[in-house]
Amino acid sequence: MKKTLRVFLLFAALLSWGALSRVQGAPFSGGNGTKASPYEIATLDDLKFLSEHPEYWQGSRCFKQTADIDASDTKTWNPKDGVPQGFQPIGLTNWGFVGVYDGGNHVISGLYISRERGADEPVGLFGHLYVDAPGLWHLQNIRLVGASVSGKKCVGSLVGRVSGNGGIRNCHVEVDAVVGDEQVGGLIGSIGGTFNVSGCSAVPARFGAYVKGKRMVGGLIGDHTGGVYPPKLELSYSTVNVVAKCEANTMGGFAGRLMNCHVENCFAVGGMRGLHGGFDAVAGFVGSANNTGVTGCYSAVAIEAGEGNYVGKGFCHSATAVTSLKNCYYQSSFNGAVVSDGTAGVEGLGESELKGGTLPGGFDAGVWRAEKGGYPVLQGAPKATITYGVECEGGEIEIEDGLRSGAQLSYGLTLRVNAKPIVGYSMQKVTLNGAELPLENGSAQWIAVRDDNAISVCFGKDKFNVSGRVAEGEGKISIGEIPTGEGEAEFGSELNITLEPSEGYEVAALECGGTAIPVDAGKATWRVAAGENLIVTKFRKKTLVFYATEGGYGYLTVEGVQNGGEVKVGQKLEIVLKAETHYEVAELTCNGTPLTVENGRATWVVQEGWNKIVARFKSDGTKRDDTTPVESELLGGVHAVPNPTEGVVWLRGAERVLRCAVYSVMGRLMQSYTLRGEGEAAIDLTQYPSGMYLLRLEDANGGVRTLRVMRR
Repeated sequence: MKKTLRVFLLFAALLSWGALSRVQGAPFSGGNGTKASPYEIATLDDLKFLSEHPEYWQGSRCFKQTADIDASDTKTWNPKDGVPQGFQPIGLTNWGFVGVYDGGNHVISGLYISRERGADEPVGLFGHLYVDAPGLWHLQNIRLVGASVSGKKCVGSLVGRVSGNGGIRNCHVEVDAVVGDEQVGGLIGSIGGTFNVSGCSAVPARFGAYVKGKRMVGGLIGDHTGGVYPPKLELSYSTVNVVAKCEANTMGGFAGRLMNCHVENCFAVGGMRGLHGGFDAVAGFVGSANNTGVTGCYSAVAIEAGEGNYVGKGFCHSATAVTSLKNCYYQSSFNGAVVSDGTAGVEGLGESELKGGTLPGGFDAGVWRAEKGGYPVLQGAPKATITYGVECEGGEIEIEDGLRSGAQLSYGLTLRVNAKPIVGYSMQKVTLNGAELPLENGSAQWIAVRDDNAISVCFGKDKFNVSGRVAEGEGKISIGEIPTGEGEAEFGSELNITLEPSEGYEVAALECGGTAIPVDAGKATWRVAAGENLIVTKFRKKTLVFYATEGGYGYLTVEGVQNGGEVKVGQKLEIVLKAETHYEVAELTCNGTPLTVENGRATWVVQEGWNKIVARFKSDGTKRDDTTPVESELLGGVHAVPNPTEGVVWLRGAERVLRCAVYSVMGRLMQSYTLRGEGEAAIDLTQYPSGMYLLRLEDANGGVRTLRVMRR
């Protein structure tokens, strides 16, 4: 009794407000509500006025939408306890909308309704449609985009509850979210009576959009119980995901439950998830079918396994004996996960079969069209025309499984752009009608929009890691474009490489990934390849000859070869030794190998690397009469470079140097050299530890000069 009183007072208030409004001016943008001159709905204010004035719901009035309407402001309307409830649905349980509304194919965008905490009323743009006019289309040509609708029972973005006799046709919704407990559908929550639905759809407005509920939940319709004369549900489809809310049952990708009706030429594509256990009647097309005929329909709904690995059935979970299923199909596997059904009149097909470019058996070619690479399409439904091209060279693309450019599909399907780049390139930008799509693992997804879907792809060169390394010997490698020695460079770009062998070394090899790189005067170039670009160089000791004396006094020369000069591997060297008076040859070695000396001569065959010839002299037992040396006036221009040195030091201006003896700072003779009057001579200190050394130079007159050299 109290509830009835509250409803009465509410309507009385609404009627009073409506009377005042009519006095102040015309309630709509035009028209008088007749079939010949319907009320014109051109603004959000018009729509709001209709929702708040029940007197216009009665009397079979006619309405025509004449412009697109942005309803995003409804997100702030009708706050209750500080929480906006949004738009007031047109039609209540006990006061339904009995008129005719033609949307004129105009859009209502951003509609927001939240009644989960409100009274148990049907929720949608039209809360309750209650009519009794068989053969009349009461709602038609309506488009909702980005609808977010929530309630308890009988929840749909277009209509929450439909009662009586009549019809809905050519109505399409792009769902953001539709949420309820019972009888929840993307388009219509509940239908009872002889009510036909033709040429309608529910598709996602965004990735992650869903229809969510507990019982009798469907992508298009939650529950259709039909009437004495079975109504027809035809030429309609859903591509929006269906999500279970807690423990749920009677769920389908197209409809939760179908009773006493006939369904023909319809389909469902998408996914179903959130299965927690305790389920009953969950399937890709319809959860439960009772006394219903279904002909020429298919489902391609990926049902995500839930608690206990429950996955439902491919097409219909439960069907009574009086239900007839004919020429019905379902996709039997998704990414390797097998889906089954077993219901009579239903057949499982692989994805390649459904997208193979031929219609399934029994499908009417006058109603359906097959598009290779895409699911079968309803001829009369709104189309998404897919065109694509490559804007920047570097590869090719494929839409889905080879969909041709110019193909027409049902809009609302999730499609994927797959890249086929050439080596060194990747897909770097994808746009849909000029708007950039996010990229993930070399592909991009989008939800096909109505009409034109122009995909443009731009490939670009990839960047690959580049680094340089010295594998053998001593020296440096530098890459001009990679100053830090390691970094990234664009595929195909030219890198300038500089090789700097340490003193006494030369470049032996330069390669990257097994490919030899030519080197000219320490310079080389390399074009960045796909993958890791590790540029490796090997240095080797130059094939040089060094000769010196250690201990005693004597002369050591190599005929025709400068001390520290380059020679060829295999070259035979003629070595000449001459001991000074009172001395004799004690030993002659090259790289530690003893050499045979006969009559002051020996030979050596050059080996790769450094060839260090060392002669040691010893006293022959007779006395040497040494005189105190004097500072040489002839050796003032001699200097040692580099100083400090890594090992080899060169005497420059050494034309008058006869001998050079190397001493430690403690006065120990390390080695001695006999020079041949050439302008420069190499003194090898590499075998000695770091520290200070003294070079004692002697001229032909017996004069001496001492130089200090630091070995690092």
